[in-house]
Amino acid sequence: MVQCDKTNRRKTLDEFALEAEGNEEEASLSLFDLLCIGIGGTVGSGVFVLTGEVYPVAGPSSALCWMIAGGVCLLSAFSYMELSAAIPTRGSTYAFSLHALGEYWAVAGGVSLMMGYALA
Repeated sequence: MVQCDKTNRRKTLDEFALEAEGNEEEASLSLFDLLCIGIGGTVGSGVFVLTGEVYPVAGPSSALCWMIAGGVCLLSAFSYMELSAAIPTRGSTYAFSLHALGEYWAVAGGVSLMMGYALA
């Protein structure tokens, strides 16, 4: 690992590549499984109930808000696609932050993402 200081170690792309070579096992989740998780998270978060509560208050501008939110989600998805192409490993936010920012920020990002999933 590249040493910046003891609390902010970073992992290089070569280390990620070596780790990926030694971990050649098959992914255990199929496309159907991932789709079910995504749809379940959307329905479970109450997004359809929230729409019915917001529309009487916001009126037609609620459609504009949903389009803006969809655009932001699309930008987030593009960011994850770009990062996963550049750093071909498992680990999502933790792995990407570990390479770019260091261990401390990787743990903070991973915990934040996990709390977001738990509270949603």
